[in-house]
Amino acid sequence: MLVPRSFMFKRSFENFRTDFVGGQGSFDFLAEFGLGVLDNATVRTVGTVVRTDTDGDQVGNFIRLYDAETKQKESKFLSGVFTDDHEGIKRLFQVPLSEFRKVPKSPINFAIPSEVRALHTSPKKIDANAASIEGDSVAKLAQGLATGDNPRFIRKYWETLGIEYFKPISKGGSEAWIRPKITHTVNYRENGREMRPMVGSRIQNEEYYGQRGLTWTYIKETGRRFGALGDGYWFDQTGSMLFPKENDLWTMLGVLNSKLYHSLLLSLTPGRHWTPGVVGRIPWEYSISDLESIGELSKSQYTSMMRWRSTDPTSLYYVGPALLPPESKSELFYGEPKTGDLDEAKNIEQVGGKVSDSITEAVEKVNAERK
Repeated sequence: MLVPRSFMFKRSFENFRTDFVGGQGSFDFLAEFGLGVLDNATVRTVGTVVRTDTDGDQVGNFIRLYDAETKQKESKFLSGVFTDDHEGIKRLFQVPLSEFRKVPKSPINFAIPSEVRALHTSPKKIDANAASIEGDSVAKLAQGLATGDNPRFIRKYWETLGIEYFKPISKGGSEAWIRPKITHTVNYRENGREMRPMVGSRIQNEEYYGQRGLTWTYIKETGRRFGALGDGYWFDQTGSMLFPKENDLWTMLGVLNSKLYHSLLLSLTPGRHWTPGVVGRIPWEYSISDLESIGELSKSQYTSMMRWRSTDPTSLYYVGPALLPPESKSELFYGEPKTGDLDEAKNIEQVGGKVSDSITEAVEKVNAERK
């Protein structure tokens, strides 16, 4: 039968998956086709033959075709299953169905290595409460506010300079990695008195507003999704935050941005919608978090990102163009926001050419520094 891929990961199919991988069924085979099988359809599909009269721990045969072009799916299927000509891409996976029970909510993540699935058996989770699963939480995940009327309450920060009740706000977005790019403020006068009566407004987790933590990109195909924010920032529903309980913030940032943790996220859902319910299910491996060098590298990355944010005219901490000599960039262009990373932004080592350099020489120095 040909069915949407959603049954492999979505919460609404959890009971079916739990029963199926629990011994009440098996896959003769499952081929994940992805897009391009049904004309003009945007739904990702799988083709599968299932059995219900099975005993013991069955082994399923799974075929990866979602990355093949429409006209090549048939040839990739044949070469991947019946020959050794895989072009460096593994197509056929044989996985005991009991393997999927290691992961909370039993997603059918056949392409994930068994060693990665095994990490999910850790009792430590990022936030078990947010994920509605059993386990010990190492952080608090929090969704932020919904204003109910963004055109009324949200402004670019350069429109609200000097107005204290407009707070810088993180909205997630594609540039949240390492050091999020903050370009907006929110009107939070008298603790949001004006927005509270609005239809659709939701002021939640406000005890965490202004606290230091990590945020992440809500929708993203690739890794590199987590970034750090200092004290003094508000956050909205698309810029959810992670607040470590005991672990070092910089170590968590480095671990969560690693390739291993990218695989762990993909083992939960390939849909690239990283809600707190998904992020909260991620296991926390202490043998990794004990490596102090990870935190040091993350802090170094953060400093480098702050340096380049300071040469972006749309950045909260803009000081001037990258080509200007460092001695010409001593003050923040938009003034000094009341945030926890202000001192670091003011004292960051600037890059740029010398007064005596030609424009070509200055460009070469800046490009070399970026590399």
